[in-house]
Amino acid sequence: MGAFQLKSVTTGKCLQWNGLNKAITLATCKEKYSQYWATYGTQIASLENNLGGYCFGTAKSMEKAPVGRACYQAPGLRGNDLRYNHKTYLASAGLGWPTCYIKVVSGKAKCGKRTSDLKYMKWVVMA
Repeated sequence: MGAFQLKSVTTGKCLQWNGLNKAITLATCKEKYSQYWATYGTQIASLENNLGGYCFGTAKSMEKAPVGRACYQAPGLRGNDLRYNHKTYLASAGLGWPTCYIKVVSGKAKCGKRTSDLKYMKWVVMA
């Protein structure tokens, strides 16, 4: 599998890298590197830096925005189905990190507990 975008089922917006230690946000989907991701071992890495090393990270507390991290500092993040044009759920876990689900709350990306309505945790994998 190559590079992909992650588009929210509820907002139609894509997850976007905004820099190291900055919030990963939702933005109108565009063909730009900051919105493209790829699997990197047990992590999902941003393609913003062509040298690699930028990964999808989480905050140390629940119900906060996901955070851009250097890959060696980020917990694992996996989707249950990362095939193109399929829907997936994203969950993050790692030693010393809370287990959290990537979801949309009030139009913003958050990392936290499961939602009762799973559509807020659902992402479309876009080529």
